[in-house]
Amino acid sequence: YWLSAALMLSPIAAWIAIRGDIAWTPVSLAAVVFFWVGGFDILYACQDKDFDEANQLRSIPARWGIPRALKIAAVSHLLTAISLFVFWQVAGLGMIFLVGIVGVTLLLVYEHSLVRADDLSRVGVAFFQVNAVIGLGLLLLGAADLWWRGRPG
Repeated sequence: YWLSAALMLSPIAAWIAIRGDIAWTPVSLAAVVFFWVGGFDILYACQDKDFDEANQLRSIPARWGIPRALKIAAVSHLLTAISLFVFWQVAGLGMIFLVGIVGVTLLLVYEHSLVRADDLSRVGVAFFQVNAVIGLGLLLLGAADLWWRGRPG
């Protein structure tokens, strides 16, 4: 979650640098980034559980075990979907982005269906491929939503 915490500050810092104030739009986007990155980082860290235990590292999978880590990642991704919905509302985005939120939620469910406590062989697919589609998809659908509605970014 350290990476998540650092990345979540980016939307807030950029907003303050450009606008000189703070609002719910960047805060909700920061929550999206925090929970999304945190969730997939936990999934990826499950592969390193044995190494982390042997080296006394306190990763979530090493500390609480892989089954519980997968549940924590799932809760984090549920909070991602909720944060996306909040972001959609406070940013005043339209139906195109809302469709994207539904798609992201389904992709996150799919991502978690790929990874099981007794089979981590598809973590790479979940981590690299599914998250690439989520990231690029949100960017493209957000841009399309703003373009369709005639609003500058």
